[in-house]
Amino acid sequence: MMRSFIHDTTSGLSLGLFRIAFGSVLTAEILHLWYFQELIFRPLGSDSSAQFHPSFILMFWIVAAVCLTIGLFTKYAAVVNYVCCVSVLSNFTIFEYHIDYIYITAAIYMVFAPIGLRLSVDSCLAARSGSSAPREPIQVPYAWNLTLVFLAIGLVYFDSAIFKWRSDMWLAGLGMWQPASHPAATFVDLTPILNREWLVKLLSYTVLIFESLFLLIMWFRPIQPALMLLGIAFHLGILLAFPIPFFALAVVSCYLVLLPESWIKRVLFWIPTLSDAAAQEVPRTAADEAAESKLPSSLGIHQRRTVWGLACVMMVAFVMQLLCRTNPQALQKPLGLDAGSLSQLQDRLDGFRYYARAFTGITLHPVFMDRHFSEYNHVVRVVFVDDSSGNVMPVPIQRDSGQVSWYSSGRMWVYDCFRCVGPTIVPDQLQANLERVCFFWASKNDVDLASGHFEVFAKHVDTANGWEKDFLRKQLAKPWQPVGQFRWNGDSFEGRIEDVERLVTEDPPSQ
Repeated sequence: MMRSFIHDTTSGLSLGLFRIAFGSVLTAEILHLWYFQELIFRPLGSDSSAQFHPSFILMFWIVAAVCLTIGLFTKYAAVVNYVCCVSVLSNFTIFEYHIDYIYITAAIYMVFAPIGLRLSVDSCLAARSGSSAPREPIQVPYAWNLTLVFLAIGLVYFDSAIFKWRSDMWLAGLGMWQPASHPAATFVDLTPILNREWLVKLLSYTVLIFESLFLLIMWFRPIQPALMLLGIAFHLGILLAFPIPFFALAVVSCYLVLLPESWIKRVLFWIPTLSDAAAQEVPRTAADEAAESKLPSSLGIHQRRTVWGLACVMMVAFVMQLLCRTNPQALQKPLGLDAGSLSQLQDRLDGFRYYARAFTGITLHPVFMDRHFSEYNHVVRVVFVDDSSGNVMPVPIQRDSGQVSWYSSGRMWVYDCFRCVGPTIVPDQLQANLERVCFFWASKNDVDLASGHFEVFAKHVDTANGWEKDFLRKQLAKPWQPVGQFRWNGDSFEGRIEDVERLVTEDPPSQ
């Protein structure tokens, strides 16, 4: 089972593809942060002159991410990327979402992994400078590929599967159907798929089994292409169904390291300069082909040490993941802990979880669980009304149907859907967050706040108790109810949003 990890080598083509794909996704994520930086880093009413402005670090980060993507000064770019990831992503609270921790984990990996060996500007420059004389193809341990899969995918699936096995929603086969049937969680109407009960339950149980077994079966090289294709299909489905495109594409990028090199070369044969610049090759021989396959002798002493070092890294990471899951209450009786010792243990575990999450990306992954949707029975929408003309301009958080609009994507969707609104609405918190978003939207679109006011609407949606045909379309057809308004007075907003939980408890009576 572990032969591919210990003995196999690779030319690094798949690592180069991963670097290009993941770097592209990371660059898009940073540009997304750049666009929303005034909303994310500038609370409404704060004194901007007294705060650190993020533009400089984001600009620096974008340059590092682009260099990482094209493979220019790759090692330096990887170090800068890790520092920026920790500096920015680890400090998020209400704008945090689960892809942040994969970014951090991958950032550490890229600092050490030979990701610039192939398909990079660095390798092209090295070849053209004459520093690379013709020689046998450079090989690196395949363990680098498996380490990325283990850290960025395997541990995430392992932890997520444990949560799913305790979830009534997932055990009922509704883990895909229920989130995709809630207007606040979807970009598109997937009713033709959602209406096939057997299909959505098959998909949900497949995901549950796939995540549960992944960490055990990922080591078998013959089935790795199938795992890769199934995993990519899984995350492309997430891309289609839910407004978290960067999460879906980042994980797809990680799966690329499982691509067989023969597949890659069939596609990249027309750019030999890029694919082979890291090592100008002598004419291909049988010995060359053998060096790229499974010859234990192809690993030198240094590379063997690298393999065992990577094995130790994975063992430490797995123990860290288990510690993140440790519940001190469950240890109280077996260890005979008194209240003081239990509290001390809890504090130490909380501290460990914080540093593990902030600096390595290892954390808990309770995503798309019952608590996110089981009591989520409302959707909120905001429009700007011009006082003189009566023209209505929707703030692009939710569309008129109730589904998310383009503002609600990635971390902004998590903020809008779960921090701004959420299953249980706190009126003051809702109003403060909506005012923050509306002020940002008006400033971005040159809307004169003094010329009108914002009106807030909400609609009641049903909570699913089981699979139901046309469930999503029934929710989209629900009517909106006015729940408040506010306007800008020159220094702050004034107005009031009513208690949405009290007002929107059921559909209004038909007129």
